[in-house]
Amino acid sequence: MNSIESKKMFEVFEQLASVADWETIKNTIKSQQVPLNLFGEVMYLLGVDVGQAFGYSIMKLLFEGKDLRDIAEFIYNDLCDQDIFHVSEYLGGFQNTPEVECNIDGKPAENSAIYVFGNDAEGAKKLSYVLTYLQHEYSLGWDDLIMVISTALSNWGLLNPSDKFLQLFLLYVSKELTVDEEIQLIEKIIGVCDEEEKKEWTSYNKKLAQFFQLLTQSWNDIDKKHFFKNGPIVWKWGNDSIKQLNKFFKIN
Repeated sequence: MNSIESKKMFEVFEQLASVADWETIKNTIKSQQVPLNLFGEVMYLLGVDVGQAFGYSIMKLLFEGKDLRDIAEFIYNDLCDQDIFHVSEYLGGFQNTPEVECNIDGKPAENSAIYVFGNDAEGAKKLSYVLTYLQHEYSLGWDDLIMVISTALSNWGLLNPSDKFLQLFLLYVSKELTVDEEIQLIEKIIGVCDEEEKKEWTSYNKKLAQFFQLLTQSWNDIDKKHFFKNGPIVWKWGNDSIKQLNKFFKIN
């Protein structure tokens, strides 16, 4: 995009700043094909910050069709100044907007967090890719990234192990983790839960067992044994819950 084209686009967004209608904003953004390097200027001209007005929904539109590696680089280098602990702020969150998002089953979820890659299986996959790309590209420690993930999940109110999006995200991101890192990730998630949420992670229930079954289905027997032997101990499960889990998985 040359300077003349950029100037024209900025004029469009300056005029749009006073418009409160989401459909008008959405259609204009789609028609302008904003490059990533002009993201900051566009958000400024619209008078929008992430978490305010239509912030996350605008980011979602601006990222559509862009290469995930470019998005990852842009978020990490340009938006976060290579501070990994701020990355999750630009991947999703709650915002003050009348827009109605839909959950995975297609039901309206007005108060749910908005994820910039979508809240379906493809969105969970893209979210996982961006984080694992940054981990590999910048040799980030998984302990730091695990803390970022658990904090993000807490900020998004996404801590119930029965949540479909959470399950999908963990399935994708866990492909890059060792068994011990997987145990640590769940430990960190438990650490940011409230008391009711902790109960869902720290005592046996069939839905959690079924998720673990899905999580470990492609693992070898040694890794499975290590996970089910050590995980519940790290997560401070009681003996009765451990026995029920062992019974579910037919572990002697």
